Amino acid sequence: FHSFLLNINWHNIQNYFLYLKLVGKIFMLVHVIEDDPGVTELLKEKLEELGYDIFCSKSGYDAINFLEKNTPYLIILDYSLPDMNGKELIEKLKKRNINLPPFIVCTGKGDELIAVEMMKLEARDYIIKDIHFLELLPEIIKRISKDIKNENKLKEMESAFFESETRLRAVFENSMDAIGVSKY
Repeated sequence: FHSFLLNINWHNIQNYFLYLKLVGKIFMLVHVIEDDPGVTELLKEKLEELGYDIFCSKSGYDAINFLEKNTPYLIILDYSLPDMNGKELIEKLKKRNINLPPFIVCTGKGDELIAVEMMKLEARDYIIKDIHFLELLPEIIKRISKDIKNENKLKEMESAFFESETRLRAVFENSMDAIGVSKY
């Protein structure tokens, strides 16, 4: 079932999502943007073990095309892609006002300057693809998922507070019209 996502043409992905909505399957899609087929396969296997659905892009432009029409739960972004680097991809997405989900940057080289640049662009984490990469990834995703849930709860609470404040303000303003003062 999950490997179906790896082979699907991104033009047809909306049909798959519609199917999932119709059958009532709740899914959390992780968009893996990685040009190395071996690393892609390892990531796919690890993420499927964790219960995620996967969609893979092999280049920055493939990722942009997908993200113009879809919003995954999380992105795992290889910094060095054949057509652009991770920083250029994120800047292009922001310039086009494409909804940017939380993302993790992965690279084969540990470079503090790149890590700082990507964190400034709102990367949730930066991980080096070394021998511990696949061991660390589940904990990173778990932490980021917890952060996402907390952020969503905060947004819901802020929205509920705003609605409550609006209703209370309307009641107060309408009651001012109904309150009269008289002397006996």
